[in-house]
Amino acid sequence: MSAVLSFLNLPGLSARESAEPGFLAALAGVAERLALDPSYIAAVMSLESGVNPQAVNAHGGATGLIQFMPATAAALGTSVEALRGMNATEQLEYVERYFRIAGRAIRNDTPGDYYMSTFLPAFVGKPSDTVLAVKGEPIYDENAGLDADHDGQLTVGDVWTKIDNAVAAARTRPLLVVDPSNTKKKAPGAGATPPPASPSQASALPPSSSGASSAPSPGGGVVDDPETKRELAVFAASVELAEVEAKVWSAERLRAYWRGALGLDADASVDGYLNAAWCGVFVLWCLHEGGIAPDLHWHIGAGFVGPAKLELTKTPKPGDVAYNAHLQHHAIVVAVEGEDVHTLDGNQGWTTPIKARTRKLIDWTAFYSIERLLTEGP
Repeated sequence: MSAVLSFLNLPGLSARESAEPGFLAALAGVAERLALDPSYIAAVMSLESGVNPQAVNAHGGATGLIQFMPATAAALGTSVEALRGMNATEQLEYVERYFRIAGRAIRNDTPGDYYMSTFLPAFVGKPSDTVLAVKGEPIYDENAGLDADHDGQLTVGDVWTKIDNAVAAARTRPLLVVDPSNTKKKAPGAGATPPPASPSQASALPPSSSGASSAPSPGGGVVDDPETKRELAVFAASVELAEVEAKVWSAERLRAYWRGALGLDADASVDGYLNAAWCGVFVLWCLHEGGIAPDLHWHIGAGFVGPAKLELTKTPKPGDVAYNAHLQHHAIVVAVEGEDVHTLDGNQGWTTPIKARTRKLIDWTAFYSIERLLTEGP
C-alpha cells in the first residue's frame, strides 16, 4: 500500500478522518483486500450515511455506514444495536464482510455497481436499461426520487445516477490526501488531481473459469471452499429478507427466483408460475447464488430434493434444506442453536413474502444435507 493515500473528497469523508484518524488508511486496506476502489466504497458511505456510523433510518431501522438492515446485520454475525455502538473504523469489518459477498459481481470501474450492491445486490452488473420496477409498485413508490428521467420506470441506470453525480462532483474538488504514517490529513498538493474515470487497479484474484460451479467473489475470482459457499447461500437469503424489510421487494424478485430455479434466460416469461408455491424455488435460488449446483433445476411436481438425491441428516448446518412433508414446505437453514433451528422461509404471503423463523428440530419432518452438492454436484 502506498505511503500516501488519495481519495475523492466526498461529503463526510474528511470530517470522519478528522474524528477518527486512521479511518481512511483502514478503508484503503479493506478496498485492497477486496480488489475494489476505495473512493467508490467511500462514495456509498457518503450517500448512505454521510460517513456517520451512528446514522439510523427511521423506516426499517437501517443503521451505520452503509445502512445495514437488521436481517443483513444478523447474517454478518452482528446486530444493528451492536453496530450503533461501534465507531466507523470498527464498522469497517462488517462493511468488508458485506462487500465480500453482496459486492462479488462489482465491476471495479463502475461506481453504479457499488451503490447497487447496497440497494439491490441481485442487480449488480446488470445493464443500465434493466427495469427494477414501475410506478405503482412498492419499490418504485418508495424510491420515486431515484427515477432520474421521471418516466415512471426505475432502472438500474436511474440508481446509478445518484452515485455517478456524487463522484462527478467530487472530481471537481482537490483530492483528499492522507499520510498513514502520522494519520494526519494533509492539505491537497498543488499537483493533486482527481483520478481517471476508469481506475486501473488490478484484481489480485484469479479470473473465473467458464462453467465452474464456484461462487464468484470480488475481482472476478471464485470461491471453492464448501463452508464459504454455504455462507454465501445463507447470505443471499438474508439479503432478500432485508429487501422485504426495506419494502423494495417486488414480484420481479419472484420472477428472478423462478428463472434461476428453472434455468431460464433473464428475459423469459415466468408469469404463469407466479401463483404457484415457491418456497423450494427460493431455497434453490439461494443455493445457486452461493455457487452451489448451478445446473440443478426445479422439477415441476418433484421439486429438487428428490432429483438431487440429497441425503437426510439429523444435524443440519447452514445452507441445508428444512422440509415439512405435511405442508410440502421447504426452507433454508440459517443456524442451529441446540434444539432451535433458524430458517429463512419463502412463499409466506405478499405482505411479508420471506420470513425469518425459529422452530424446534422436532417440528420439521426432515432435513436434507447439501454436502453432496458441494462436493459432487447434482
